Amino acid sequence: MEAIDARIKRLEGAANNHQRSIAHLGIEVTRLSALIEANEGAGVEEMLLATEAERDRLASAVAEFEKEAAVLQLLFETLELAEGEAKSRYLAPVVSRVEPYLKMLLPGANIVLDGDLRIAAIQRAGQREDFNVLSGGTKEQLAVLTRLAFAELLLGQGRPATVILDDALAFSDDDRIESMFDVLMRAGDKVQIIVLTCRKRLFTRLGASPLEIRETA
Repeated sequence: MEAIDARIKRLEGAANNHQRSIAHLGIEVTRLSALIEANEGAGVEEMLLATEAERDRLASAVAEFEKEAAVLQLLFETLELAEGEAKSRYLAPVVSRVEPYLKMLLPGANIVLDGDLRIAAIQRAGQREDFNVLSGGTKEQLAVLTRLAFAELLLGQGRPATVILDDALAFSDDDRIESMFDVLMRAGDKVQIIVLTCRKRLFTRLGASPLEIRETA
């Protein structure tokens, strides 16, 4: 689509250049016509015919450019529509998998993903809150929920998926981290989740099976 858009802009630029040349040649035709009337013969009429032929050639080229640009514009719009529909179809199952976890964390909230599958905002109490204005803890929690949703989506398609959280939830307050532990425990029934953390005492409340790496003799 980017290449098509560039082609459209290039053809439009070429057409505009030709249009300016046609306008210039129109002025030249007028000048030569006046010159013919003032100077009978003297080869001026041949110059006029050549100029008119060049003008007609450029007009034909402009028409071709405009026709090609119109075809490419239609193709661009068709691809853009198809891309939007494909993203909508892909977004729907992701959102549907995020929402049960989101309700556990933020009751009454809905997540909004953009066309590039990034978190754009949340809807809460009828208000849209853009992702970039949310607190660091909320951003981190939403990112974890979205990763869980994508993992579930991949598993549903028969593809392997494991979620690895490396010192995640560092910005979560006490209440939120308890809710996130509930979310992780529920998601763990479907998805393999590996939590790497240096806060061993805090994460004992997660209730997951602890793993330790020990040096062997």
